[in-house]
Amino acid sequence: MMVMRDRKSAMWAFLTVVGALLLISFFVRPIPTLVFTLIVVAILAVILSLVYFGLAPRNKFFTFVPEGTVKSVVRGYRVERVLIQWRGHYLDKGYNVCKVDESHPEEKHPLGGLRWYGFWPALGIYRYPFEWVGVKVDGTIQHHPREWLDYIILKDDQYHFSVEEAEDLNKLPLTLHFIVKIRVVNPYKALFVAENWLELTIQPLRAAVRDKVTEKTYDEHIKQMSDIGSDIFRELSVADGSIPGIEEQYGIKIVSLGVIGIDPPADYRAATLKKFNAEMEREATIISAEAMRDKVSIEADGDAARITKLAGGEVARLTKVYGAIQGFGDLGKLLRTLEAVEKSPLAASLSVQAIPGLQDVLRGVFGTQSATANEISQLRADIQKILEGLNPASDHK
Repeated sequence: MMVMRDRKSAMWAFLTVVGALLLISFFVRPIPTLVFTLIVVAILAVILSLVYFGLAPRNKFFTFVPEGTVKSVVRGYRVERVLIQWRGHYLDKGYNVCKVDESHPEEKHPLGGLRWYGFWPALGIYRYPFEWVGVKVDGTIQHHPREWLDYIILKDDQYHFSVEEAEDLNKLPLTLHFIVKIRVVNPYKALFVAENWLELTIQPLRAAVRDKVTEKTYDEHIKQMSDIGSDIFRELSVADGSIPGIEEQYGIKIVSLGVIGIDPPADYRAATLKKFNAEMEREATIISAEAMRDKVSIEADGDAARITKLAGGEVARLTKVYGAIQGFGDLGKLLRTLEAVEKSPLAASLSVQAIPGLQDVLRGVFGTQSATANEISQLRADIQKILEGLNPASDHK
């Protein structure tokens, strides 16, 4: 019925334009056919431009129906018919969205979404105020302030809503954020039966969320956050996945429900953060103390190794010196000779040649019969230590 009325209106509009052109051509003097054809084409182009850029955007006589939407034609706030533009779909007599089949083939619209709906202002396109919080493709939440719309979307669309002060098992008030996917299956019910179809759809979901939150604690909800939305949807739905009260009364089908966030109170969050920071500081202190202990241990082990190495070198040197001086008779004389060698290089040369056995000592310690002043000083100090070790109470000088 609605399809026939829409086609009849378009046909009458076309006949009106053609008739006006014929009347004009009848009263004017005869003109060549080609010129007349060009005039007709020019007039049609002007009319089409006026319709496309002037009348249709303002919903005057014509309107644009975007893909996947419907617009309602009203006569004094009474619905006359509903215009649908969605490939593969049509509206039945009850304004339910159905898929085309053999018994209901798809309508043909040569001008796409451009439609003639009737004579304005006797007829008009219904407009209504609407405010919603949507979800972008990237998941960003976007608030749309109240605005006037002249269409309703039939395709699946996502909306965001929150439930505040929902108490968990421990009476902790929580704020939960949800994304609900909705499909309009009867635009007449959504627009003219419900005062605000989106709010009436969300209200029972909020009540179900509050009941569900009381079953577990906040920590348990956080661990199983993805289950809340699916559990609520499953409990409210019937076998075919629809929520009866919402779909039957308001023509809205809830496709899915998912939770995207659970927020505890600000003081609870602050206390949790403080505890977390304290634990992190404690861990940092322990790690720092262990690192310092390891550093001290490593340094101590290094010092001990260096001391052992130095002591080992000194013992080896003294042992070598002791073996070289065992054949020397008077060690006191040897010390005095070495002191003289330190004080005077000339005396050192004479003493080395004059004292029997001294050349053998130098050869045994240094591998040669001569030595530098520093080597002579070191040899004298080593002999002094050996003598002190052999007889600590004696003064050998």
